[in-house]
Amino acid sequence: MMELVLQFMEPTTLVTPQSPSYRPPSFPPPNCWPVTVDRKGNPLSVYGDDYWDFSAIGYYGFNFGRHGLSCENIALIKQAMVFIIYHPRLFPGRVKSCRSYFDLLVKIGGVCDRYDIKISDLHKFPRVFSAVFDVIKSVRIKHSISQLHKLKLYERELGFSIASDGFLKLLAREVKEHEAVQHPYIPPRIWSYQVERLSEVLNDFLQHQAAIEKAFKWMHKAYVHNLKVVSPCYQSPFSERNLYRDNRVLYKGNFDTFLHERRLFSLFDKWLEPEKKSVYGYSYSTQSFSKYLTFVRDASIIFILNFSLQRKKEATSLRRDCFHVEIDKYLGEVCILIGETTKTDEDSDARWVVPNTIKKAIDICTCIARLRLSVLREDIDLSREDRENPYLMFPSTEIWSSNSSKVRSSFMRHGALVSHRALDYDNVLRRGLKLFDDDVIRITEEDAQMALSLTPNLYEREWFEVGKPWRFSCHQLRRTLAVNMFSSREVSVSSIQHQMKHLSRNMTLYYGRHYTNLRLNSVAEAALVLESYNNVYQRLIEVIDDEVNNVRPHGKILGFDTVIDLVDAGEEKKLMKLIRDGQVGVRRTLLGFCMKAGSCEYGGIESISKCMVGDGGGVCADAIFKRKNKDKLLRLREFHHNEIERLPPGSMRVGALKKEIYAIGVYIDAIEREEEAGN
Repeated sequence: MMELVLQFMEPTTLVTPQSPSYRPPSFPPPNCWPVTVDRKGNPLSVYGDDYWDFSAIGYYGFNFGRHGLSCENIALIKQAMVFIIYHPRLFPGRVKSCRSYFDLLVKIGGVCDRYDIKISDLHKFPRVFSAVFDVIKSVRIKHSISQLHKLKLYERELGFSIASDGFLKLLAREVKEHEAVQHPYIPPRIWSYQVERLSEVLNDFLQHQAAIEKAFKWMHKAYVHNLKVVSPCYQSPFSERNLYRDNRVLYKGNFDTFLHERRLFSLFDKWLEPEKKSVYGYSYSTQSFSKYLTFVRDASIIFILNFSLQRKKEATSLRRDCFHVEIDKYLGEVCILIGETTKTDEDSDARWVVPNTIKKAIDICTCIARLRLSVLREDIDLSREDRENPYLMFPSTEIWSSNSSKVRSSFMRHGALVSHRALDYDNVLRRGLKLFDDDVIRITEEDAQMALSLTPNLYEREWFEVGKPWRFSCHQLRRTLAVNMFSSREVSVSSIQHQMKHLSRNMTLYYGRHYTNLRLNSVAEAALVLESYNNVYQRLIEVIDDEVNNVRPHGKILGFDTVIDLVDAGEEKKLMKLIRDGQVGVRRTLLGFCMKAGSCEYGGIESISKCMVGDGGGVCADAIFKRKNKDKLLRLREFHHNEIERLPPGSMRVGALKKEIYAIGVYIDAIEREEEAGN
């Protein structure tokens, strides 16, 4: 068992490694053990008390006696609370943040007392599960599921079990928030396209960064000079009028000419719609410069959201120094985002594991913020932190920007300089920008099927229809990443990297295998846990709904017809019970699906030879072939043949590839026989 030691150190309490409260002498500890101490280090409360007083660190504490629970369940809740406060993987960062655990356990304890059972026996009484759900359902139900999930992970160390897999899956299915309608899963084709385009925006900026900075500084210097010597009406150095020519800094052409000279016109033309100012015959004005910088800043934040599981407000609260690299003894470099969070208690130690590729987005936002800081109005007195460590979501402050007049009011409201305009993904696409091609993001039949399999009531959204462009929102990125990561839990690390491409190996290992000791943001973890309990059910429905495109090489799969009957009859609860009891399972494979309950030692993800027993044996009884995979597997077979030609004859790799080629042949034969029979 991992050693339990105090996870918070408050200097005012004089708690040191030598203090009696620093480490329980046993677990559970004796009733006389001081669980809290005062400012002088003297005991305030002992383990056996009905009230644990944490006033020495500014928190009321936990009152176990006021809820009228049985002695048995109070003892179990105390044991769990000590475990949470002292366990490095469970402690949320502050003692105050443990309150949600306490409230959850007290509510569960009340239900258990009503049925005259102990909390530790709850998992044995499925009929009580719905009563527990009735008392804990709220807007924080997903957070409660996450907490029960974490306690289950460490139930051996805790000494008893509270929630079984079946109970957690039931809670997940009972969530009535319909969040999926509000925040749908983005189909892979569309998700990949938007990531590629966002990355292209960032790469183009980096390629032209030096020219952008020089143009920005020249323009600011010209505007400042003109503002001092002429009327504000004639401060632009690109005016077509000849007034005050002797005193003004006046460029020899319009802004288009300026962009051409600086080799920036093609960049603006690629990403911004022309303004079409027919009076003077130019395409862009100085306003376009501010518009472009703001567009790149917003694209950078959205790029970060694609890989961080952050909420929109959390990403827009990031500062320049948010990116950190920590060294893990197993993984090497692990990239972390650390920043402010929209949850003040539960996520006080908020951090997000991310791939290294987002560093370029942070660097670009920092560059834009530095430029805008350099031209900040003198009447805005920023703190030293805001100057040295600005927010990535920094507003436009340049003289020629239409937003410059709003900067002071924004500063007065926030006490720091942040953008007055909230980030809106869908809005970014409407501001005269060329980010996406509508024809590419139009929803296809396959896109719709994929989206509806994860978000069944998405059809209620007016914009969701085959042939219409996909409508984006920031929160979709968080949900999509959560789904993709849990869909890949049974896949090897190298396969996840191949399939998801933009995710780093370290990020995958961190989320999927918990190799490091870093604490994951609790709200992000709740999203991941919830998706994991819905995943098997959704994939099972996908297999059954698309039955016409599936081939069962053995004709029947043991018990599968019963599953189909339950789906057709709408018996969702009975089907979920089979899933909870481990009698039904489904995983995606290269061939299609594996219907084996639980995990499979052979996988079917990177290699399919064992699914076919490539030495000439029979096809696995749990395999389902998907017709749509035929072209992909034909290409894979051709790739294997080409690789064999480059390898030394008789090598182990050649032997493995030949088995893969044989397995693909078995699949092709089965598909073609079905097609001939259908004709």
